[in-house]
Amino acid sequence: MKVESWGKTMAYEIEEAKKLVIQAGLELVKEGYITRTWGNISARISNTEFVITPSGRTYESLTPADIVTVKIADLSYTGDIKPSSEKGVHAAIYKRHSKANFVIHTHQDYATDLSSLALPVEVGLIDPELALITGDVVPCASYGMNATSRLIGNVDHAMVSQPHAKAILMQNHGAVCYGKSYEEAFSVVRALEEACRKQYHDIAKLTDPLQLDEEYSLMDYMEIYHKEKPDEKAVHQILFDHQGVGCVVEINSPYIYKYSQYGTMMRTYVDDLGQLVGPKVDSVGLDATDQEIEKLIKGEATAVLIQNKGAICMAKNEADATALAMIIDKNCQMGLLRKAGKHPRPVKYWCATREHIAYEKSYSKMKEVNS
Repeated sequence: MKVESWGKTMAYEIEEAKKLVIQAGLELVKEGYITRTWGNISARISNTEFVITPSGRTYESLTPADIVTVKIADLSYTGDIKPSSEKGVHAAIYKRHSKANFVIHTHQDYATDLSSLALPVEVGLIDPELALITGDVVPCASYGMNATSRLIGNVDHAMVSQPHAKAILMQNHGAVCYGKSYEEAFSVVRALEEACRKQYHDIAKLTDPLQLDEEYSLMDYMEIYHKEKPDEKAVHQILFDHQGVGCVVEINSPYIYKYSQYGTMMRTYVDDLGQLVGPKVDSVGLDATDQEIEKLIKGEATAVLIQNKGAICMAKNEADATALAMIIDKNCQMGLLRKAGKHPRPVKYWCATREHIAYEKSYSKMKEVNS
């Protein structure tokens, strides 16, 4: 069964498609919908093929030669560059929506927050004008580990359940948005995030930082320390003495600070966090020493909540440590849904553990090779 609900048939010329995919990646990073190498973007070039971002590459480094051509039918691809591991999700959308020509998979904050509730987003009830862009109801695909047939099948099932939707939440993971053009797909990304932002604050009963400060930036809440800078290293000497720690970030953003007040460990609600640190984030008291925090360091990246203060994130370099801080902020948003009496679903312990092991053994190593 195909879903034929909107748009006109069109496909991009391959060179234009590659250019737009790169352009979209840079714009998504700029607007904060993706970070590091997460997320992926594709464009249809014919009834049988699409081009997509490669696996494990930063968006800033991409050239047209890096964008991979993939067959919709069997996911085979040409060349030596490996396409995104989520190519199957993109192919499923092109199969169901023959008039979709651009697909954007993001890890945008508020859409990801609501995905943990495993419920559809009633955009038509939240904001009828936004619903004109996204569709009245955006479904939520049940959880599936990255790049698995289960995830692809769950996304496909969600499309069938809401054929007029132009976006799908992916439980504990993010969202995928699509349209007949680059412009339409991008408008869906923005409209979905605005609807989810409104819904999140309505149900979480929290103050929206964007309402207090239109220039709100998570980076403004970070103190960053580098191992190679003697003055900064001295502040967290004990942590830097731990093998693999090259950057330490202290963060006290509104959501992290609010969650830290509870003084409890936090389950992993977003699988990006599972990849980086595993199934949970530990919590220590306000007076905890670096010696105590150092004992909690495990793997290539670690985050620890500090009661009534915020969190501290440690990784090999600044890019990894700041990305981890951003993900901790998002995970705290999801944790605060539970504190508000809602029922976000954490990533299953074994899934988060498996994601973490797989990431450290393969994906992070591939990133090093490509960097």
